[in-house]
Amino acid sequence: MITTENTTTENNQIIAKFMGMVYDNHDNQPNKYWELTDDQNFVSQEAYLQDKDLKFHSDWNWLMEVVEKIESLGFKFQITSQYAAVLKNHSLISQSLICTVDGIYKIQATHETVAAFIKWYKILN
Repeated sequence: MITTENTTTENNQIIAKFMGMVYDNHDNQPNKYWELTDDQNFVSQEAYLQDKDLKFHSDWNWLMEVVEKIESLGFKFQITSQYAAVLKNHSLISQSLICTVDGIYKIQATHETVAAFIKWYKILN
């Protein structure tokens, strides 16, 4: 699967909500921003971020915080070269298998798997 810019933005928005960020026009600013709380300082020194500032797709530090949150819910996350999967009790929950095609990387597989898991998890809750 080749990720488009729109898909990346949508996935980042889904992940940001899962991580507890709030999308709002704080103090009636003309543009909406992602507002971070004190416990989300792992992602940025800035208090307000636009969609373009979300780095879950490109920064392992951001993405691994999400993986750790998923694991704290009792799931197991597996990451290999171009493959990532989420498991519960040794059963596959969500996976993204990425073929080695121009520019497809481990971080993309992990990013897409995280977003797919969150969509699945949101349906259950």
